[in-house]
Amino acid sequence: QALQLLSKMKTLYSTGDNIDAKPDKISYSTAINALARAGGGQTAANKAMVLLTEMDELRQAGDDNMVPSLICFNAVLNTLSKAGTADAAQKAEELLQRMEDLSSRRRTLQGSSSNLYKDVRPDVISYTSVMNAWAFTNAEGAGERAEAVLRHMEVLCDSGNENACPDTLAYNAAISAWTNSGAKGASQKADTILKNMERMYENGNTSAKPDGFSYRNVIIACAQQQSDDGFQRLERAQELLDFMETKYFEGDKSMKPDLLSYKSVANAWKARGEQGRQKVDSLTERLNRIYHNQV
Repeated sequence: QALQLLSKMKTLYSTGDNIDAKPDKISYSTAINALARAGGGQTAANKAMVLLTEMDELRQAGDDNMVPSLICFNAVLNTLSKAGTADAAQKAEELLQRMEDLSSRRRTLQGSSSNLYKDVRPDVISYTSVMNAWAFTNAEGAGERAEAVLRHMEVLCDSGNENACPDTLAYNAAISAWTNSGAKGASQKADTILKNMERMYENGNTSAKPDGFSYRNVIIACAQQQSDDGFQRLERAQELLDFMETKYFEGDKSMKPDLLSYKSVANAWKARGEQGRQKVDSLTERLNRIYHNQV
């Protein structure tokens, strides 16, 4: 409906039927936000990019009131992150770079005394959306691309840009990118990020505290790649699952392992034949205890 309303406003204004119907920044932002909330894959992402381009063109034509806000840019990044394609992830990364470039300019190309885009400096939401864009693809190198964004955030944070400091959601996005990539060594990469989160939290960085999602994705990654190095990856998956259970029974309900975590570890042990049978039986009993007895 927001898109239809924007289209109607543009028609009324362009035909001269209603000059008061001229769409403004709020009109465009509302439409882009609607696309971000609704999802819609690549089609929604393309529409959001078109609307952002229209805003840019209006701004370049002299309408300074059409400068997209940070919220608007982030909404476009959000739609791109949900598209699930390598093309959308690449576009998200390019848009992020453009935001960095625009916000760092001392003045606009038209020679204004101030930078009209100074407020579109990317924040943690911007960077996390780009990592999610890579996480939701099966593209080769997606894990590396997401982690490169994460490392860039850490550099910015260390240099004093507090708005770019990675939080739990940012680290989780990078972990997801590695887990979903299935690339060789992905479980070690995901696990390294998790260990870094644990270390930072222990040192007082509460914004980087690992949550259930952090552990879940590393468990799945390790279980999926349990044949890479004998029992080491599988034992790590079991260790993390045990840790989640302990925290859950200690009262942290956010650490309740989900069914996929149990299934991933159980299937990995099952693939070991007789030597894994007792582990599978134990996991089945533990799963039933939590989910069927509603502990």
